Amino acid sequence: MSASNEANERCIKSGKMNISFGIPSSRFLEMLLYAKLLVFSVVPAAIAASPKLFTFNIVNAEVAPDGFTRDAVVVNGKFPGPVVAVNKGDSVKIETNNKLTNPHMRRSTSIHWHGFFQARTSGMDGPS
Repeated sequence: MSASNEANERCIKSGKMNISFGIPSSRFLEMLLYAKLLVFSVVPAAIAASPKLFTFNIVNAEVAPDGFTRDAVVVNGKFPGPVVAVNKGDSVKIETNNKLTNPHMRRSTSIHWHGFFQARTSGMDGPS
């Protein structure tokens, strides 16, 4: 039995408490390291696993950005369109619904993305 264990045994038998504020044991430090690794590896993965969801309804509307009214194709009925605010590394899912109805305009549409890094999804970037 080591000297510190003997001292602890004497304190226990005498009813006195022996509190030590020394360096934490290597086992404690090892467990603390594993706990930190678990938290810092699982939490970001869980956050990144759920993509940011957006819905774009492509519709006809009349706009007058320069004071002269004209027919236009807009997203969600607004001009300018919505801001897609995401962070680097986020997954993004944008549902796009073609709701164009004006018979005097083309009713087919495609969307081309600027500023999005599209790893392994280049077929989703505009007309293929």
